[in-house]
Amino acid sequence: MLLAGVTIAGTVIAVNPAAGHSASAPSPEKPGGGVMTLATGDRVAPAGGGFAVLPTGRGGAYINYRDAAGDQYIVPRTARGTDPSQFNVSALSGQGHPAAAPRAAAADDDLHPLTVKTNDMEGAPPVGAYVWLMNTDSVSRHLSFQEITNDDGTVQYKVPAGNYAASVVFFDMDAQGKYTASRMVTINDFVVSDDKPSTELTIDERKATTLLDAKTPRASVQDGVSAGFARTDAKGKVANWGIADTSNPTYVNPQPAPKVGTMHYVAQWDGVSTNPDAGYRYDLAHDSDAGIPENQTFSVRAKDLATVRHKFSADPANQGLGALMSVSVDPTYPFPLAFNGSPDARMPGTLTDYLSTGNGGEWQQMVLTPGNTVATYADTLAVEPGRKYTATWGHGPLAPNLPQSTAPTVCTMCATGSVLQAELPIYADSEPDHHGDFGTPKTAATSHYVLYRGDTVVADKKNVKGVTLTDVPQQPGDYRLVMDVDNTALPKFSQSTRTHTDLTFHHTPAIDPASKLPGTYRCTDKALTTPCQVLPVLSLHYDLATDATNTSGARVQTLKLSVGHQSYGGAGSKSPIRKVTLALSYDDGKTWKQVPVTGHAGQYVAAWPNPRGHNATAPSLKVAAADADGNKITQTVTRPYSLRGAK
Repeated sequence: MLLAGVTIAGTVIAVNPAAGHSASAPSPEKPGGGVMTLATGDRVAPAGGGFAVLPTGRGGAYINYRDAAGDQYIVPRTARGTDPSQFNVSALSGQGHPAAAPRAAAADDDLHPLTVKTNDMEGAPPVGAYVWLMNTDSVSRHLSFQEITNDDGTVQYKVPAGNYAASVVFFDMDAQGKYTASRMVTINDFVVSDDKPSTELTIDERKATTLLDAKTPRASVQDGVSAGFARTDAKGKVANWGIADTSNPTYVNPQPAPKVGTMHYVAQWDGVSTNPDAGYRYDLAHDSDAGIPENQTFSVRAKDLATVRHKFSADPANQGLGALMSVSVDPTYPFPLAFNGSPDARMPGTLTDYLSTGNGGEWQQMVLTPGNTVATYADTLAVEPGRKYTATWGHGPLAPNLPQSTAPTVCTMCATGSVLQAELPIYADSEPDHHGDFGTPKTAATSHYVLYRGDTVVADKKNVKGVTLTDVPQQPGDYRLVMDVDNTALPKFSQSTRTHTDLTFHHTPAIDPASKLPGTYRCTDKALTTPCQVLPVLSLHYDLATDATNTSGARVQTLKLSVGHQSYGGAGSKSPIRKVTLALSYDDGKTWKQVPVTGHAGQYVAAWPNPRGHNATAPSLKVAAADADGNKITQTVTRPYSLRGAK
């Protein structure tokens, strides 16, 4: 499930100035591992271009917004009274941006007092509510977000005269202090007048009476819900705002289309089978350009849904319940936060996901393995009503790799001008569009990243997955990236316990049209401006003949191997693959034995006898490949699979 953020394009404004926050400067490092533990104990991981709140099992609600600099904040309901800078997940993940310069303040004579008064369900001042305020003539004149802390439930502003929109998120508590529901009340249009000495706006929680709900063909119960909108000012600038919850009821108030600017409203409802053994779920979304509709119940028919059968493989040491997280992709209302209330996907196993298609039929999906050990992301999936699809996750071996994406996503190894970003996702399975991070704190898995320019070390870091260089010479040159990942400290890893990846690629600053990143994609780091060049880095994709626990009982083991280059929408190096070798080690890399490889044009097959015996272990793999332009890759995977019957 997803929340909207406050996203402002082309403006310089202060968001939540009362907090006195300055966004952290961008870090040149891209942390590995990825999981961040917030001050409230909630855990968040990078997910594609946004972030995912990892399931806690205890439920909860989250407010998510972006400041003027583009940083994203995920503020749990339980963060009441806490400095919001502690929830800047962009800064915590090393992707923060310089704070926006404050806009020149208007003279006091041009500012007018505005009081926003709020009432809860009992007509009393609320506890722990948050207010969002936007000038709809121009967001550059005012945009703010803050917690309501005054005992009388008011927030005092001094703002320019003009047209405004406001929204308040309330959190309901019962007599025992237990959280029971969230409600969002929105006012699309009101005026702060030049002719009045002051303006007062009352926002009453009791107006939020419309429940977000669903009627599904098969019995299901809610495990996630969200509502939010993209609000455009009269000049076309956009600010986003919303709320997400787990199993608790969420209510909104109907609103007509705004008189000034526009509103694009989006809601999503996620549900799981009422029978834990039935193995299905629903992820449903709808949108509106006519305000916030009165009817917020998803009534869906089976023929209007797409069916995706997900197949999950799992390490024998990490079996149990994981989570499939799905979010509707809406270009008008960006969804930077994936959200799911409970793990309901048995791993190894299968799960059927019914997806709505009336919202455009595009979904972003990610998978968390049991215990949130590994987070895996896939390309956007476009689905059609009545169609059936299959997705495979976690089939090993698991090793660092670069994607071959066919749907808009972010580029991880790109360059433009004097800026070069070299980021290597530390985990990938057998699917070419999959990539990910370890879902445990980065201190649990040890990685060592070294980047060379020629023979000179330009980066040597621990527990990062990449760096951004800002002083790249404008002459052709060779780069070498070496990454070692050690998972042996992770108790839930018995396979792919160590990997060693050695990449060499040639960089020519002049952008080859065939390697220009398409406009529908974007560079990961905002230091990189378009156009971006997709670097000619080789990638490997393995497909071992193993079962759903990545275990083999065959006497002869087979491997299908794909060798290519990172690519985005077809953009990337087309240099032919000239050399591919495979070696095996039965003594954890002390000695190696070459294995014949057959195939051509990037598609290869190899076979070897599996060791026999009760204490036998699968051999380590070492693959080496090169293309016609001299770009190279060597990758070693220790214990890439298990043997049936072995200890």
